[in-house]
Amino acid sequence: MKRQTRRLIGILMVTAIGATVLVATAAGSGVLDIRNPEEPIVSTADSQAPLPLDEVPLAVPSLQTGLGELALTEHQADAAITTADQRPVGQLADLALLSNATVHVAFPEQWIDDGDMVGFNVLSFVRYATDDGHTVVVVTARPTTAVGTHPLLLGDTTVELADGTPAWTLTDPEAPETPNQVTFERNGLLVSVASDRGFDALREFASQVIVQ
Repeated sequence: MKRQTRRLIGILMVTAIGATVLVATAAGSGVLDIRNPEEPIVSTADSQAPLPLDEVPLAVPSLQTGLGELALTEHQADAAITTADQRPVGQLADLALLSNATVHVAFPEQWIDDGDMVGFNVLSFVRYATDDGHTVVVVTARPTTAVGTHPLLLGDTTVELADGTPAWTLTDPEAPETPNQVTFERNGLLVSVASDRGFDALREFASQVIVQ
């Protein structure tokens, strides 16, 4: 059976009310149903029949799309990153893997989840720039409740982080500064680590991410 996915173009809204990757419109709620891209996608009723639309995985666009428009603030490199509203922030626990990194952050204002829109509310954007010319970005996003009605594809290849956490790799041609991306789920949030470094290095960085 021919593989079916819905390759959707993410529209990142960066406005006065915040930043979100908008994917589609639906209704309902639930937990994240992340599929491995290597596994065949077949109908539960008939393996030869086309999948019902709600069973066709959504190919989630890069969470960093358009975030270059955010206003960034420099943050002390050796200090934990926290916010006044105590939102979860994905960040590197150990900067030893980076060469004298400078850190910049952005915390978009949050928009209201109405239960119908399938999207990802961007909570934080953390950029590490090293003195040897490399960049690492950590984006943390909260899926809307309606995301739970859809199976998701977060990348093209499944990998494992150091602790065994499954993650998915993706190359984003629209982000030339940080094209390589590894995305994983942590406590119901999506965390993406992107860089100009290769995927082996990205897995190391992703394994160092804490969300606090």
